[in-house]
Amino acid sequence: MRAPLSWIRDFTPVDAPVDEIVGALNQVGLEVDAVEAPGAEVLGVRAAKILEVLPHPDADRLQQLVATDALRRVGAVRHRIRLYTMIPR
Repeated sequence: MRAPLSWIRDFTPVDAPVDEIVGALNQVGLEVDAVEAPGAEVLGVRAAKILEVLPHPDADRLQQLVATDALRRVGAVRHRIRLYTMIPR
């Protein structure tokens, strides 16, 4: 059975690191086969919430995104407010 760490943290008062949680689960008889960290191998980008979509001043088909931390120019037209996008660090 797979159990996301967020689910374990929602239903238990645990703020311990992952290694300690795995050890505690193994001690009570719940064998942990593997711990996966999807996306850990993705480097150089971060997720940012789109706050505003503005027209690009120099191009008809480009947009400027106002994200949670910076103004970014992108070459796509399908961005929407309140969605998330990947931006370089």
